[in-house]
Amino acid sequence: EMMQTDCSMQGAIGVNGHCYVLSERGHTCSDACEGAARVDVEATRKFSTDSAVITCLEMALGLESRHDIMDQVGQACPGIHLLIDGLHRWHCYPQFTAFDFP
Repeated sequence: EMMQTDCSMQGAIGVNGHCYVLSERGHTCSDACEGAARVDVEATRKFSTDSAVITCLEMALGLESRHDIMDQVGQACPGIHLLIDGLHRWHCYPQFTAFDFP
């Protein structure tokens, strides 16, 4: 069961006790969360593959929720799941963290 969480950060959505926000293209989680100290690295890695979190982010962005098996949603990712700009696909990038991605 998904529980919404109140988040004060602009553009953030709250799911199951955590707040999430997608960074702008070319910006890291530190940029989006207004500082590295506000980034929960382990939660970002773990929940970047969570279907409830992804669905809520898609809804907040006004995107049609259509992730599927090709997106590796729900599968462990040693790095971070990112939304592929323009394709509306989610993909695991094992080489990236919350602090370093393109």
